[in-house]
Amino acid sequence: MYEIRWHSRAGQGAITVSGALCEIIAQEKKDVFAQSFPDFGAEKKGAAVVVFNRFSDTHIEENYHIEHPNVVVFLDTSLINE
Repeated sequence: MYEIRWHSRAGQGAITVSGALCEIIAQEKKDVFAQSFPDFGAEKKGAAVVVFNRFSDTHIEENYHIEHPNVVVFLDTSLINE
């Protein structure tokens, strides 16, 4: 399983990009399962957002936060210490 965790602020597009990445991979690689889900608190522009992706050759049953991802993407570097 390959896992990605995105850190951004609301309005920067991390949820959109994560979902688009799943769509692209699912279309290009028919034998890969893809998952994307966000975690955010207050729904206001500028609030911290964490988004998760999982990709696997087998059905994905996990639906919890990713603690040890293969890749971490920061769209806003001010979130590194939060």
